Order: sequence, then structure tokens, then C-alpha cells
Amino acid sequence: MTDIHDRFRSLDDLDVPDVYARARTLGPKEPQELPASAARRVGVILLATVVAAAGFGLLLRARGTDDRAPAATGATPTATATASVAPATSDGLLAFAAQLRGSTTGLVIAVMRSDGTGFRQLTGLPADHQADPQIARFSFASDDSPSFSPDGRTIAFVRRYTEGINSLCMIDLDGSNFRVVKRDAQMGEIAWSPDGRTIAFYSEQDGGIHVVDVDGTNERVLWQRTGGPNQDSPSWSPDSSRIYYASGDVWVANADGSGSRVLADLPRHVGWVALSPDGSAIAFSEQESDGNSGAIWLMDADGSNVRRVTDATSGNWYTVTWSPDGSRLLIEDDRGTAVFMNPDGTSTGPLTPPDGWSVSGPIAWSVQPA
Repeated sequence: MTDIHDRFRSLDDLDVPDVYARARTLGPKEPQELPASAARRVGVILLATVVAAAGFGLLLRARGTDDRAPAATGATPTATATASVAPATSDGLLAFAAQLRGSTTGLVIAVMRSDGTGFRQLTGLPADHQADPQIARFSFASDDSPSFSPDGRTIAFVRRYTEGINSLCMIDLDGSNFRVVKRDAQMGEIAWSPDGRTIAFYSEQDGGIHVVDVDGTNERVLWQRTGGPNQDSPSWSPDSSRIYYASGDVWVANADGSGSRVLADLPRHVGWVALSPDGSAIAFSEQESDGNSGAIWLMDADGSNVRRVTDATSGNWYTVTWSPDGSRLLIEDDRGTAVFMNPDGTSTGPLTPPDGWSVSGPIAWSVQPA
């Protein structure tokens, strides 16, 4: 099967005609002075001209409609047919760890719209470095694993220092109000609860999922890990009552730590879990038997109706997140390439950060605050 990246490159040769090019050349002529004696005859001619022009305009509009918006055929869209369509700007904002190619500094947190516009670097700037005394002590920091607050106005993330110590930090969407919430946090992937009170995270201390209050206090273990795969990628239910996570299979537990159970016993190793915004479906990544490629799958929230999203040959996909309205997925491979996809597996184009910037690690997707 053709590699998905080749599909995108093949679109560069497409020549999309401008159906209005001819219409733009048909501008009105400059007005001319006419003899007063011909006024009556000219009035009749002008009236006829207006009627004819209106009819010609309607014809152009109808032709433009035919060329630009063909009638729906009911056929399932393919990746080639939809890849040239840029994602809508109303989809909200993406937050991710980014690095400028050739840079010797660490990762920074950046945001942009899903259509690739509005890129802004939020961390790794003088303001947040001056507000963090640990920077002067360790001389180097790298930021990753962003997670939006429920209102989309604040981003929590993990800052890692040279000596292996890390902190849970937050910064407002406009780049102001940087603060360190918890020192020596020993955190991996983090997820802010929909009710805004709690942050769940992978703990580097014991390989399990922990939860902590949003002010950095009252850390506790969600479910004791006594062996087996690490517990990764926590994902909250819409009412903040449950946490879904990956631990070889797809697991779920009540937010108080009770009732942890395997939701679906799958044949291959599950490394990433993301619950849809409405709580009806789960997207997850599963390592292929060759150990060198990963696929994205979907299933209903009760563990039923398991179906595959990506091809076995399309790449080593390992993270997945949902659009705020649950209509699309954003998947990422081990090379930092991210692609927007419909739940039926058809692609809607790549994520395109500005030239020179690369994406690393999980991507957060949130509604854009008013």
C-alpha cells in the first residue's frame, strides 16, 4: 500500500483551476458621454444590458458552483481526495513540544491552529526563564507533555532539567503568568481533568498513574502497579469520574482509584489511550507484531466494536488525540510527523508547523477560548 507520506507529496502536482479567472477580466467599461437627443434610445439599451448582465452573472455563478462544489455522490472519501483540504481554523488550538532544527537548547511549548497558522512559542523565552530559579541552577531545561485547562486559557506541562529533575509548570495562553506548581514532580504524560481540579500523570517513580490536585498538593496513586507494563497516557472521562489508561491493554479506573479493570484484552501491546470528548469511543495505539510499527485503532467505550484506523504499512503511529468536537483524530509517528484523520481512516492532511520547527511527543488539542 502506498505510504501515506507519498500520498501527500503527490498532491503537489495538482493544478486547481481558477474558475473565476475569466470573470475577473470582464470588468465594466468606462462610462461615455452621449448626446441628449439619444437619451430615450440609450435608456432602452441600458435596461436590456442590465438584464443581460444579470443573466450572465447567474450563469457564471452556476458554472462556479459546478466547478467548485460537485454534488455529493455518497462515496466514502479517500486519503488522496481529501488530503488537499486544509483543516478548518475553528477546530481550536494545538499545543505541543517543539524544537527549532539545529538548536542546541531543549524543547519548548508552542501553540498554533490546526491549519498551521498562528504559531507562537510560549516557553524557552526570557520571561519564563527569569521566573524559574532552577534555570540558573541547572542552565538547561526542556519542556514537553502539554495539557490544556478546561477553559483552554492555561497550559500545564513538564519541565525537565539537565540533572534529571523535573517540575510541573503552567503558563497562560498569552505567554504570561509562568509558574512552577510542583518541584521534583517525576512526571511523564499529564492530563488535566475536565472539572479543572486534578491532573493525572504517568509517574516516573513507580511506572503507575498518579493524580495530584491542580495546585500541586495531595499526590496519590490511582491504582497500585505491582508489575507488568507501565501505566501510560491517562485520559479523563467527560465528568471527571474515571481515568482510562494504557498498560499493555486498555484499562479504566474510578478517579478515586477503585474499580480498576481491563476494558479490552487486545492481542498486541497497547501504548497510548485517548477517550473521545463525549466519552463514547476510545482511540488507542497498538504495537504491531514486528515491533517496528504501530497502528491506531478505535473501539466503543465499553470495549466493543474494535476497528482499525491506520494501515499496517502507513507508519509507526504511537500517539493519538481527538479534536474538541470529536470529529477527527490527530495521530503522530515516531519521527514527529502528525496527520489529521477521520475516524474511518481517511486522512485530511498533515500537521504543518512553520519551516524549521519540528514536533516532539504528545499533542494537546483544545477549544480556542473566546
